[in-house]
Amino acid sequence: MNCGQIVAGRYCQHCGQENAEPDVSFFGLIRHFFYDIIHFDGKYFKTVKYLVSRPGFLSSAFIKGKRAAHLDPARMYLFTSAIFFFLFFSVFLDASEKKMKQDIQYRNELVSDLILLDNKGDFDIQSRYIIRNKKDTLIDIYDTAGTNRFRDSVSELVKLVPANVKRPNVRFLGSNFTGTKAEYDSIQRALTNDQQDSWFKKQIAYQRFHVDKEYKGDEATYIAHLMDRFLHGFPTIFFLSLPLIALILKLLYFRHKNITLSHHGIYLVHLYIFTFLWMIAYFSVDELWLRFSWSFLKWLKAALFVWLIVYYYKAFKEFYKQGALKTSVKLGLTFVLSTILIILIAANYLGFTAWKG
Repeated sequence: MNCGQIVAGRYCQHCGQENAEPDVSFFGLIRHFFYDIIHFDGKYFKTVKYLVSRPGFLSSAFIKGKRAAHLDPARMYLFTSAIFFFLFFSVFLDASEKKMKQDIQYRNELVSDLILLDNKGDFDIQSRYIIRNKKDTLIDIYDTAGTNRFRDSVSELVKLVPANVKRPNVRFLGSNFTGTKAEYDSIQRALTNDQQDSWFKKQIAYQRFHVDKEYKGDEATYIAHLMDRFLHGFPTIFFLSLPLIALILKLLYFRHKNITLSHHGIYLVHLYIFTFLWMIAYFSVDELWLRFSWSFLKWLKAALFVWLIVYYYKAFKEFYKQGALKTSVKLGLTFVLSTILIILIAANYLGFTAWKG
């Protein structure tokens, strides 16, 4: 036995280990491997059934010690999140580094042509839109058919521009300074405090110097590489948010002395697992909607959102045992505070990723 005890029966009275000779043959290992998979799958789907049909039940049962019949929350979280992020990056999100670079180059070229034709610099990019005069939405980049028609028209007009007219260079990192970092710092030091660039503008300028040095000025490659690393950091962002949101719940339910911080964490793990499963369902329906545009799918997406809200409400009510009003208020506060927290974590993660280059 692992504990060093002498055992007469089938199980150790001290540690509970089964008193059986291990089958270390090749076929024995294969048999144990498939048994573990089948046993895991059986427990996983049984636990999912309870998770989906009885909001809050699994967390309460786990805390009360009823754990043998259900899969451990940590193992279930790792398995479910792995499936979700695999599907997210391979099926639901078409955001490879190569495609992101192509999209950035495409938008930059389009804006460059618009500035060339307008000659006033009134066009810029804000997220998925090309904006004119800082306020008028000219085109939605995600509208592929409309953008292509617009692009074709712009290209024909560009052909009429004299060849000696210099094409503008559009960059996301908006500093217009063309010298070196040392020259930039020297100029900044010579200015008064109120004349100097803000801390944020300085960081943008420094990133531009980094791109010019490490990426030979290829800003599209740098941003695509940065966004690829950021997107693949989502599992880390979600994981980091768990203990912090558990702390929020601890503060909101400070009068529940019998519910510890770890109990809130277990409850959150189950909520996260359900959310991953819900997102798999939602993104699958959305993918079908994008491909086939079946009208009933639009209603199914709306129904899934309603189900998510109802599920959260029931889970909070079941686990924390409070009335409808308190449950609704605290659920709303948890959602708002958690959203702000995740945005802050994501922003810091993006900043750290950009700083590392």
